[in-house]
Amino acid sequence: MNWRPQMDRALALAALGAGTTSPNPMVGALVLDRDGQLVGEGYHCRAGEPHAEVMALAQASGRARGGTLVVTLEPCCHHGKTPPCTEAVVAAGIAREQARKDLPLSTYTEAYWKIDLHNLLHFLALRMDPHAQLEIRRYAETIGHQIVAPLFPLVWEAFLDYRMESVRLTRLDREVIRRLAAAGHVPAPQAAFLAAQDPSWQGLDRCRERDECLAKLRDLGLVAPQENAP
Repeated sequence: MNWRPQMDRALALAALGAGTTSPNPMVGALVLDRDGQLVGEGYHCRAGEPHAEVMALAQASGRARGGTLVVTLEPCCHHGKTPPCTEAVVAAGIAREQARKDLPLSTYTEAYWKIDLHNLLHFLALRMDPHAQLEIRRYAETIGHQIVAPLFPLVWEAFLDYRMESVRLTRLDREVIRRLAAAGHVPAPQAAFLAAQDPSWQGLDRCRERDECLAKLRDLGLVAPQENAP
């Protein structure tokens, strides 16, 4: 199937958000039902409000199940001011996705060069995250290292130092650090970390927040490295 007409419509929708989405990119989305009929449209209006995919899925309602999502940028999978769009896509029962922005030779990639540097760095930060899909990370790394870095070396250096290679501490992380410092356990053994963990983590066999906190504190030298098992 030729998806050009649908993608052109999605791009036209994305353009409706021009000037109001920063620091987010402009995104447009369509939802087609099982028979390929248009049942939902949406675009990202402004930062902090629902993304294009969510708007289109809401309009499509139950008719999205088994259908196709056509979107100008692959759906986000991180928690920010809004929940991950990937969760909404899965919950709606979408069976197929057409997201053309990840193809380097796509005719739509020319839109990248129409965004400002601030938006581009935000775009790259999301896609260079370790949780991002491998192909997406490699694509973003190529744009960053081979295009942005040579053109804007100081900006790229600051981007790596203050964004990509920085450590973000949550409120719970900071409270764990305070408890470790108050107890005089720095660097702390893992047992001291577990004693200082947030109460909401206690009793859980598996806890992603606790694991991420432990990894951060080990990286900062606040918790001793894990000893190798015999």
